[in-house]
Amino acid sequence: MNVPLITVIIPTYNRAHLIERAIKSVLGQTYKEIEVFIIDDASTDNTKEVVKQFKSKCIHYIRLKTNKGVSNARNIGIEKAKGEYIAFLDSDDEWLPTKLEQQIKAFQNTKFKKIIVITCGFSFIRKANSQQWTPKLKGDVLADMLYGKIRDHQPQCWLIKKELIDINNIRFDIRMHSSEDWDFLIQLLKVGQLDYVSDILVNIYQDKDERLWNHTRQLEAIDILIDKYKNESFFNSRILSDFYVSKANMCLHLGKKQEAKSSMFNAFKLNKNRKTLLWSIIAIIILLGVDKSKLSEHLINKVRKLTFK
Repeated sequence: MNVPLITVIIPTYNRAHLIERAIKSVLGQTYKEIEVFIIDDASTDNTKEVVKQFKSKCIHYIRLKTNKGVSNARNIGIEKAKGEYIAFLDSDDEWLPTKLEQQIKAFQNTKFKKIIVITCGFSFIRKANSQQWTPKLKGDVLADMLYGKIRDHQPQCWLIKKELIDINNIRFDIRMHSSEDWDFLIQLLKVGQLDYVSDILVNIYQDKDERLWNHTRQLEAIDILIDKYKNESFFNSRILSDFYVSKANMCLHLGKKQEAKSSMFNAFKLNKNRKTLLWSIIAIIILLGVDKSKLSEHLINKVRKLTFK
């Protein structure tokens, strides 16, 4: 029986104090046919020494001379990969032991003909609390994702068929420093289908000072996504309108009132529904000089609920 090789890609930057846990979780997988590429994005700490403690022949350590971001590091891993499948793991997270084994079985048993990615459930762990998330939708789910019905899909949870990545030249967009994983999933779902293992198989950790929401980077990402997909057939007027609403929200957070006004005007032109109307009202109020913090909390919460329906 053919046992396919899985390439595991771990990008890292100054995570010497955390990467040992990630590597141990990969080497501890019940599925053993793996190669591991650790792409060190020019760390200035002792990441190299920590990695070199592991003597497994499946581990390949590559240190980049210049820090260029996680997307570039992951793309280098994709180029180096020899496996039939690719899996990503961030250097501060960990997999549970049967993650790869269950996902390979899911690939072998799926009913979908164009399957490209298998995802799974995960625990999101903070110092104060933790939350669990399990996938619910499968098949042709690109539209569901763009309508906000699929959220929190994390690269750490994916197992991807490499042949389809190569055929379709799917890569992480190195211009993006936020939502690059979401963009990568769009590219995957444009050409293939998604299935899942419902079990919780990944622990994703969030330290207090890490992974902070950056409105500037998010705004840049939204602009790139709009420019990239606005002429695609799947990117209809409702979806594009939602993106302009998100852009307006980011602009308001950053105090870019005129840009927020323009974005809301574009959103309302594309989709004249309650959500865009309410966001337009908020934008107009703020443009008239009312502090956003003084707006009715009821109104803000109502808009947020509509936005993420």
